[in-house]
Amino acid sequence: MQQPFRVFIVDDNSLYRRILTMAVEATPGPTKVETAPSGAIALKKIPLFAPDLVLLDIEMPDMNGIEVLKAIRAEYPRIAVALVSGVNSRSADIRTDFAG
Repeated sequence: MQQPFRVFIVDDNSLYRRILTMAVEATPGPTKVETAPSGAIALKKIPLFAPDLVLLDIEMPDMNGIEVLKAIRAEYPRIAVALVSGVNSRSADIRTDFAG
């Protein structure tokens, strides 16, 4: 039996969390989805859920996505992370390089 692909969605907007959950659940193959409304909550849930992929909002009130990404990279370097955001000029201007 194939193990489900585990996707963790982190976004402070409940509508965006629901839309992303529906999109992941519509993909072929077994998937399991977990969500968190903030970066701090996400960092507590990651070791319990053990995601394969984190879809991470850039702009959140407690910790922004870049701060959460740095924490994930430090503790869980093998987890894939995709930064997601609504369209606005501030988010579009964010550029990061975590290769080094």
